[in-house]
Amino acid sequence: MRISVHSRTIAACTMILGSVIFERIAFYSIVSNLVMFLNQDPLHWMSYNAVMALFVFTGLSYMTALFGGWIADSILGKFKTIVLFFFVYIGGYVCMPLLHPYPNPSSKPQEAPQWCSQSNLSLNSSGDNIPWTPIDGNRYRAPYEETCAWLVWLGLGIMAIGNGGVKANIAPFGADQVKMLGSTSTRGFFNWFYWSINLGALVALGLFAFVQQELSFFWGYVVPGMLLCVGTILFICGFCFYVMKPPSGSILSNIVKIIFQGCRLSARNKKITTSSSSGVHSMDPPEGCLDRAKLRFGGSFHDNCVDDVRSLGRVLLVFLAIIPYWIVYFQMETTFIVQGLHMKLDFDKNDSKKSQEITTFKLPAAWLSLFDIIFLIVLIPLMDRVVYPALDRRGHHLSLRGRIFIGMIFGVFAVGCAGGLESWRMHIYWLNGTENVHWQEIGNTYYRAAGINILWQIPQYTLIGVSEVFASVASLELAYSTAPKSMQGIIMGLFWFTQGLGSILGTLLTLAFHNVWFFDWDEGDINCQQCHLDYYFFFLAGVQFLGAFAFYGISCKLKIGGSIPIRHHTNSGGSEVFGSTPTLDADDDASVQYGSTRPPGVRQDSVASNNSASIPVM
Repeated sequence: MRISVHSRTIAACTMILGSVIFERIAFYSIVSNLVMFLNQDPLHWMSYNAVMALFVFTGLSYMTALFGGWIADSILGKFKTIVLFFFVYIGGYVCMPLLHPYPNPSSKPQEAPQWCSQSNLSLNSSGDNIPWTPIDGNRYRAPYEETCAWLVWLGLGIMAIGNGGVKANIAPFGADQVKMLGSTSTRGFFNWFYWSINLGALVALGLFAFVQQELSFFWGYVVPGMLLCVGTILFICGFCFYVMKPPSGSILSNIVKIIFQGCRLSARNKKITTSSSSGVHSMDPPEGCLDRAKLRFGGSFHDNCVDDVRSLGRVLLVFLAIIPYWIVYFQMETTFIVQGLHMKLDFDKNDSKKSQEITTFKLPAAWLSLFDIIFLIVLIPLMDRVVYPALDRRGHHLSLRGRIFIGMIFGVFAVGCAGGLESWRMHIYWLNGTENVHWQEIGNTYYRAAGINILWQIPQYTLIGVSEVFASVASLELAYSTAPKSMQGIIMGLFWFTQGLGSILGTLLTLAFHNVWFFDWDEGDINCQQCHLDYYFFFLAGVQFLGAFAFYGISCKLKIGGSIPIRHHTNSGGSEVFGSTPTLDADDDASVQYGSTRPPGVRQDSVASNNSASIPVM
């Protein structure tokens, strides 16, 4: 029986979004508590090394997306690339339970696994050091000197490669399924794609973060790893429903050739007078050095190829301008967590001493990210189905540029709020010039916290969530909508790559402010009197504020991000018809295929004959 385009689209999007949910559960089960996992027993990494590990992991996860995009565009196509990197992802995930081989929740490990070459001195593992006394606690340790560093970095590295390959291609692959419906459908898909991401994050943070903190990291890694396998199988099962396009050749090598040839011919033509130049018309001179690579100016490439490379350069500049936002964004999973671990997680008014039996419920530090997730899950459908259409009807169209700018400003408020809270936290901790410690046990490790409840972090997480609704969703849509047809994988890879740069820059900033605002005292604890995590937050707020206006100016200058998806009219059946974008571009006609790898030029009749089919907006 022949399956309609409507049914294919629904099935394809369901498979893709379902696999995204499972993959995000696995990903956020790693990043939500990685800092605490490395910082507590039995690994007991220094705080800033644990933060650095997460920065590096997230940075590589995004930066390797560029490689995944190149593989998809040049060799395998999106579907095969996604499947390949899913299996790489699973291979790296196996390393995480090996770092904590203690499945029994009642057993509290005091030693690192036997395959770790060394073990760090744990100061607060049993509570015998309460009140804390320095036992070689000020010695600096490089990241590679930490306990089981080789297995940690190996596992994180493999997972980063797998995650990057999936990340670069699954969003544009999903958008390919609804592209024939127009730009408003594309906007709707990306909103629901981002909603699925945050649904997976909600499950990871709400359930598995609790399992990891209060029960066992072993099961907190094994079960998400199994769900990652389920997501892989689900994605593969949708093979027969997908719209698939074959790889378009070695895009990256062509980009390099065009740039090299354009620069070479431009330099050569500077030595030749216009009158003696062959093939160059005075009425139509080249606009830049890249134009020299065009056939009509003596080069070897068609105009469209050269224009695509020029577009790539313009889009890359805009991506670079968004980097300050990503630096701020990744604080949610790193420094925000460190700050939360040194605030009261319980609701008992009395301090937790060694002599007391600790029975009060302790809020998992990663749970504060739930406020970010909840805002996203509620606001994304609200904005997509209510706010944006209402603005469109009234003629007040909010461009991608405007949405990103608004999100970046909310990012300023988020880290500014975090800085104010940190100043207050340190004031409470060092009230009257002496330590006012609230001892709390997390897992089997004791932390010295200030007597201020972690719920005070809600505003900064909420503001980050609002910023994501605007900036993150819009920037993802910007990456897809501005990508030349032959460079979607490369453009999406560059988009994720610049996010990774934001995370890596966060690592470099942590190193830059070592012994300035961060010190080795107490294994890199943030409670020392000369420590100033608050200054770090205020510094980031200033960088983000300047970055927001830099982005707006650059995007206006390059005329990127100002387009508005417009909703046109409805057909007789009440379903929406989109006229701002052709139902199927000529280029797409030649390459769209369902569940096959037929060569370009074979047109799918089911696509061509259903241009106005009643297909809901995702």
